[in-house]
Amino acid sequence: MKKQIICAISLLLCTVFVGCSNDDDTIIYPTSFVDSSVSEFFETEWPTQSMQPGFFYSNSRGTVYNLINSKKQLQSIYNGEKELPAIDFTACTLLIGQVQVPHSGHSIQKIDLVQTENGLVANIYLKVSDSGYQVITELRFWRLYPKLATTNITINVIKIK
Repeated sequence: MKKQIICAISLLLCTVFVGCSNDDDTIIYPTSFVDSSVSEFFETEWPTQSMQPGFFYSNSRGTVYNLINSKKQLQSIYNGEKELPAIDFTACTLLIGQVQVPHSGHSIQKIDLVQTENGLVANIYLKVSDSGYQVITELRFWRLYPKLATTNITINVIKIK
C-alpha cells in the first residue's frame, strides 16, 4: 500500500512539473559558422572587457544593446576607422551590447536568446567570482543569429556563482 501511495504521489508530481514547463519558449541559437574576419573585427573593435568607447556613440552606462539587421544600421553605431566585416544581413541579425558590473570579478558565461509568447528575451548569465577589485566595468558581447523579425528584446542579467 505504501509503495502504491508513493508511486501515485510521484506520478502526480511528475505530471505537475511537466505541465508547468513552458513549451512555447524556444531558444534561438547563434549561427554555427562565423567568418574569421567577423570574429577578428569584434575582438579588436569591441573587446569583451574594456572601458574604451566602442560602438555606442554615447559612452552609455548600464545595459545597452542593439539588434542590427542591416549594414547601414551597423555603420550608424560604429565610430571606428576600420572597414566593417562582411555580414550577410539578409540571413543574420547581429546582437551587440554591454552590461555594466560593479567589480572586475564578473564575466559573461553564456547568453541565451529565447523566443517567448511575450517576445524575445536575452538571458545574460554572469559568472561572479570573489576575486577582483571594485571598479565599474562594462562586459561587452556580440552574437550573430538567424534573421530576427524584431528589433525589440528584453534583457535579463542573471548572476551565478
